[in-house]
Amino acid sequence: MKKLQPHLMVGEGDVAECVLIPGDPKRVELMAEHLTQAKKVGENRQFVTVTGWYKDMRVSIVSSGIGVPAMLITLEELYKLGCKKLIRVGTTGALKKNIQLGDLVIATAAVRTDGGTLAYAPAGYPAVADWRVVKALVEVCTAKRVKFHEGIVWTNDAYYAESAQDAKNGKK
Repeated sequence: MKKLQPHLMVGEGDVAECVLIPGDPKRVELMAEHLTQAKKVGENRQFVTVTGWYKDMRVSIVSSGIGVPAMLITLEELYKLGCKKLIRVGTTGALKKNIQLGDLVIATAAVRTDGGTLAYAPAGYPAVADWRVVKALVEVCTAKRVKFHEGIVWTNDAYYAESAQDAKNGKK
């Protein structure tokens, strides 16, 4: 009997080395429409997993739910299954005025002010994206003339806060 990961409820061979990770399980279904031979291989709580093919590449799409703790569960279980290329896709906030709704943001690194990642790396240790993945994303966006922003992002447990003061004041 195949050993399943306790939250994703998928096992060895169920997921590809390349994984796209939306937060919302409903986005998995939408994204899976772009795959051939798409098959739902796991579903548990907010975690929905579909594996299929995009052109000649085997790809999985796994929803994580919202927040750093849920993302850490997703990443750790995917890592245990041998996943090598993990790309978070979906909604983000923006602190820069020139970033508009619908713009694509390609993260080169992340400032970590959340609590969850401290279990994996000390505060101040940089979370840096794989330059090869960033380069590939930039090249595809440029070739397809997709508007994008490239740079450092910020991860924080306070979903609606732009700063600690905003969180304290309950900024709307």
